[in-house]
Amino acid sequence: MRQTTLPLLSKSCRAVLPLFALTGVILMPRDARAQGPIRPGFNSTRIPASGENCAVEGLDCSTPQVSIGFPVNFFGTTYSSLYVNAHGNVTFNEPRPDRYVPEAIHGSTVPIIAPFFADNDMRDPNSSFTLAIASPVAYGSGTVDGRRAFGASYINQGYYLVHRDKLNSFQVVLIDRSDTGPGNFDIEFNYASITWEASGPEEFSQNGLNGLCGTRPDCRPASAGWSNGLSGTRNRSFQLPGSLVAGAFLDSSPTALRTRSLISAVPGRLVFEVRSGSVTPSMSSLNPSSVSVGSGNTTLQINGANFASGARIRWTSPTGVQTFVATAFRSASLLDAVLPSSLLATLGTAQIAVVNPDNAVSNSLPFIVGTTRPTITSINPNTVSAGTSGLTLQINGSNFVAAAALRWTPPSGAATSLQTTFRGAALLEVSVPAGLLSTASVVQLAVVNPGNAISNSASFTITAPGPVLTSINPNSTPAGPTALTIQATGANFVSGAVLRWAPPSGSPAMIPTVFRSSTLLEISIAPGLLTTAGVVQVSVVNPDSRNSASLPFTIAPPLTPRITALTPPAIMAGSSGTTIQVSGTNFVTGAQARWTPQGGPVTSLPASFRSSTALDLNIPGNLFSAAGNVQLVVVNPNNLASNGVTFTILPRLNLGVSAPSVTAADQPVTITMQTGSQLPSSLRITLSLSFTPSAAGLPQNYRDPALQFASGGTSLVIDVPSGAASIALPNSGALQTGTVAGTITIAVADVRLMPGNTAVSLNPAPATSITIGRIAPAIAGVARFTDATASGFTLELNGYTTTRDLTNATVSFASAPGSTLGGATTFTIPLNSIADPWFGSDSGRANGSRFSLRMPFTVTGSVSAIGSATIALQNSVGTSASVTATH
Repeated sequence: MRQTTLPLLSKSCRAVLPLFALTGVILMPRDARAQGPIRPGFNSTRIPASGENCAVEGLDCSTPQVSIGFPVNFFGTTYSSLYVNAHGNVTFNEPRPDRYVPEAIHGSTVPIIAPFFADNDMRDPNSSFTLAIASPVAYGSGTVDGRRAFGASYINQGYYLVHRDKLNSFQVVLIDRSDTGPGNFDIEFNYASITWEASGPEEFSQNGLNGLCGTRPDCRPASAGWSNGLSGTRNRSFQLPGSLVAGAFLDSSPTALRTRSLISAVPGRLVFEVRSGSVTPSMSSLNPSSVSVGSGNTTLQINGANFASGARIRWTSPTGVQTFVATAFRSASLLDAVLPSSLLATLGTAQIAVVNPDNAVSNSLPFIVGTTRPTITSINPNTVSAGTSGLTLQINGSNFVAAAALRWTPPSGAATSLQTTFRGAALLEVSVPAGLLSTASVVQLAVVNPGNAISNSASFTITAPGPVLTSINPNSTPAGPTALTIQATGANFVSGAVLRWAPPSGSPAMIPTVFRSSTLLEISIAPGLLTTAGVVQVSVVNPDSRNSASLPFTIAPPLTPRITALTPPAIMAGSSGTTIQVSGTNFVTGAQARWTPQGGPVTSLPASFRSSTALDLNIPGNLFSAAGNVQLVVVNPNNLASNGVTFTILPRLNLGVSAPSVTAADQPVTITMQTGSQLPSSLRITLSLSFTPSAAGLPQNYRDPALQFASGGTSLVIDVPSGAASIALPNSGALQTGTVAGTITIAVADVRLMPGNTAVSLNPAPATSITIGRIAPAIAGVARFTDATASGFTLELNGYTTTRDLTNATVSFASAPGSTLGGATTFTIPLNSIADPWFGSDSGRANGSRFSLRMPFTVTGSVSAIGSATIALQNSVGTSASVTATH
């Protein structure tokens, strides 16, 4: 037995439950993460962490003898039960709790089935409890495809000595196949993740480092397989390739267990069929898996499992004729065979299976006998312009056959297989879709006959086409001294292309472009080219001098700007700087705005040009200092001025509260709203309530459900008529504050000009706040005795704690008249363990900081001797006022 050196504390402890509870229950969800090929359901029972089958408690353990649920014939012995061992295996006849160093499966002295024989460590390194298990080994019965099954699941297993930086997940499942014969069954090895292979380097370990062997010469990595536990010639066993080989099983290895499959389409699942007491052979791959028809004698390599010396391969021809071929035995997972040329003389797909000397037959795999290698001599045509809408190619050569395909391989990207039309052994025709002809390149072509016989390569050239100009944007502009950027859209543009600018009179200009893609160019037109009205012809010229067709660009006479709308149309006095969007027509780059308040000076403001129909004006806050109407006019650089439009500066709305600081929760508060002068327009004002908690453990967006306006909800809509100098709020502006410590913000959320429902800019929005303080708990109403029996009673009370925590309850009992109380009469009861879950639950949050407290008490003697109980509650701030319950 190895020495356990963990600094573990007490071997047992007992959880003491409180005798009282807050309203509310919290349920913890189970971990439902997917485990790849791991089958669900085989985890109803945990392997024991202590007992007679544990060499080291919590570590080296086996189950008692457990029922499989059906009989299995394993090499002539029928078993109905087995032992599940912690270290990645199940055994028959006896448990193996103390065998943790991996060994060669062939040398096992007991019948064993081992998906991953290594030094698992189930224990939790974060616990001081000796038997605390982080990821227990579990087992149980279930079904697979409607058949009875038994499985042992090793999920998220760490390695000795209590390391969990790397975790393995794997499983072994035994599946009843008595439908094929008595005692027949399947063995499944399922691998989701293998990230460690060895433990150590602590005493009696495998001498690994961080779960890996690396190049450490004396390290013992994991093994896997099965054995009947007998020695000498009676031994029947199989060891997975890679067993006891450093790194071979790891997820990072090209031979990783989670990527292997055997008689299964699921990566990470290996299936071994046990029939008539023997494990049948299984094939995973053939090398090669195809040859050309007429090939000479060919050496075939067969990979798989459970091969025996003297095994043969069974060759089933496409017509169903069977031929047996001897093999050279390399290992239980590798055979060599020489296929005679006589089997390779007929075109088609044969089926190959391995037959062991005991006549156990493996699964079958296909072997293709294909045609001879074709040859390409010429292609017609062998060049075409990019963008061609479709093309028929003629492939000339020899040894072509029906169903041959053309492999189309561009310089980059995946090859495409194209169907051919067979015209004879020397001629194929191929229809090439337009999508393969869109980009200039040199493509490699090859003919592939059935059976993967591939010809030589031939080059096919796709030349670059000339540019095509389909649109320019914009395609017109008013005459003026302003530069302009236009986009040219089309096809076949290349880097270095230029725009040819041909005005109605004068010489054409070649303007450099910014190349964005083969379909998009950007061109900056200098102001001097846009001063004279007329129609200019533009075209694109590539560096090879190939020229596109021309499109017209119109320079129109200058136009007078016009304003149609302002967004927003109004703002509150005292607002900070704001951007006003001006909508209209005929705006140009360089336009300015004239800002003229009633009786005030004219201010010129630069405009940000967005388009001919939209400008942005950045208005500084000092221009919003006083209420009134402002006249706004846009002036283009040619001094043509727009119509004037009125922009309104509304009087400032001021909010107030009757109690900016609330020291008692659940307190009604009154809001007031005033304006400094008469309103020039009817308004619809929306007030909103928001809340920022200062109680611990709440999200920033939490709001006490009790917080609301007197009319209900957290929004209040007020319609104010034009000319009003004061604002009356519904229900006199009353609201309920709730019971949670924090800051309530009352803000003007939205203002609309009515009629028209047009939004007014609020920058910043008027707001005020109320603080609910962090105060000692408050007990609401009276406490009372309930549920009285001869041996006890329950004290009940309600209350709230704005900090959303309770630390203690202090209860002092007084005797009834004529009675006395023995022993202690004052008790301090810790509340954190029940208060914290309550306030953290959905129900707790829905009740703000309110709670209902029930405290059961057991009495020795007569309950009638108790006359009253005085109760006070404490939270992190202080102590509540006391209340007395009379018995």
